[in-house]
Amino acid sequence: MGKFLEKGRVISNEQLSKDMWQIELRAPKIATASVPGQFLMVGLSGYLRRPFGVADVNGDCLKMIYRIVGSGTHHMMKLKPGEALDVEGPLGVGFAAGRGSDECSRHILVGGGAGLAPLLLLAHDLYDRHVPAEVIIGAKNEQEASFWKKLFNPYIETIHVTTDDGSAGVKGFPTDVLPKLLNEGHDTSVECCGPGIMMKGIAGIASACGARCEVSLESRMACGFGVCLGCSFTGADGRRHRVCKDGPVFPSEVVW
Repeated sequence: MGKFLEKGRVISNEQLSKDMWQIELRAPKIATASVPGQFLMVGLSGYLRRPFGVADVNGDCLKMIYRIVGSGTHHMMKLKPGEALDVEGPLGVGFAAGRGSDECSRHILVGGGAGLAPLLLLAHDLYDRHVPAEVIIGAKNEQEASFWKKLFNPYIETIHVTTDDGSAGVKGFPTDVLPKLLNEGHDTSVECCGPGIMMKGIAGIASACGARCEVSLESRMACGFGVCLGCSFTGADGRRHRVCKDGPVFPSEVVW
């Protein structure tokens, strides 16, 4: 399906934790066309468009989860219901599981921090298709882990939590939990998004256990559709890849 440019009307804009927010927009064409793992280029008044993953879809509305990191996201958190944003999308290549082109009978979703956002829509999609899945939530602390658990609860029965400070779940990182889960079953696919060092570790564990692994990369983007080459990188195959056009989701062996 193609991409669209819509005025996304704000339905709600709520604070999830100290620095994390969730905004819901009515953008019917984009919401209907979005596949888990794809992203949007969002235009804020006075700012260049910037990429945000599609966190969930409900009818003609979509959700984005964002962290307050600069003046642009500070502006976004002040938006009220009824106000509008320029939204272009859906863009990029999503997860194979979200496209229905995989044959794995079990999925393990692994996310760290804000990287959990695109995995939420994948969890929703797998739930709707009755495909077994579980999630590993990597969070800073109990407060952050708590809202992620609440968001995943409607779609995922088995939720594993790791926290940096040990205030919830296992003290450590998703890489400390994944090996045991992979040893418990076969025909498993791992879908991952988060800090690069975490994803590389997850990819290595998946490879050692014979599991397929896809990673969703994050990158600064100027255009969002492969023209400026600002988000390109040299993959393990020696080729140049564009995160916005060829990804953001890649088989892990393409990246490392």
